[in-house]
Amino acid sequence: MLTYGAMCFMVLGMAADTPLGTRIRRARERLRMSQEELGAAVKASRSAVNSWEKGRAEPRNKTVVEDVLGISLDEDAPEPKIPAGLQRMVDALSDEEREALLAELTGRPAGPAPRPRRRGRESA
Repeated sequence: MLTYGAMCFMVLGMAADTPLGTRIRRARERLRMSQEELGAAVKASRSAVNSWEKGRAEPRNKTVVEDVLGISLDEDAPEPKIPAGLQRMVDALSDEEREALLAELTGRPAGPAPRPRRRGRESA
């Protein structure tokens, strides 16, 4: 049976050896949260969140951060085993479908997909 943690790992795509601060930042960004929003959700300051992401400090209450972000902060946690067939299915999802799946897993509303940047004005 695929666990919530394994599914989040699959969607968020973070390896167990990724630095703690990087895992926090990636998860926060994928949830489209600002540092201020994450800080408010875990009762910490924006500067504390920034320190976690830069690797200068670790969250005092990792459990709360894990719950909000839907990831494990345990450095020794084994990498979840994801069946190859399920991984292929997720890899085949569009960005919008991944957003919808992530929203369903985290209970957060799916935001609009980011718009691609244009390099210059197109002539009419």
